[in-house]
Amino acid sequence: MHKGNNKRGLMPSQPAAAIAALDFAHQWEAFRRALQIIDSAADFATRDAANEEAARIADSLLSIPVRQPQAISAKVAAYAWWHLAGSPDLSDPATQWRIADSDNDAAKGLLAVYLDLARLSEAGA
Repeated sequence: MHKGNNKRGLMPSQPAAAIAALDFAHQWEAFRRALQIIDSAADFATRDAANEEAARIADSLLSIPVRQPQAISAKVAAYAWWHLAGSPDLSDPATQWRIADSDNDAAKGLLAVYLDLARLSEAGA
């Protein structure tokens, strides 16, 4: 009998971190598409359905573990969209000034974390 090398139990498995990173990237793109649909929706029903889809995806994004500063800042942006009125784009300077001038301490905290992570991502690139 010939000893085979096709034993799958001995093959290294794909790291969970790589799977999570791919899943996060996929969910982030879906979230961005949902936001584009919200912005361009012509009727209320389409906008409402896209809002519900974006909220579902934001919840999914928050449950995926990530380690890269860029992905963490994306999670902060999704959390801000989900929990703050006006669906803020934290990368927009006008939005940053509006949040900084507001009395919403939670929004200011999220903005501070987002800006720190964005700077860390830029420095890493």
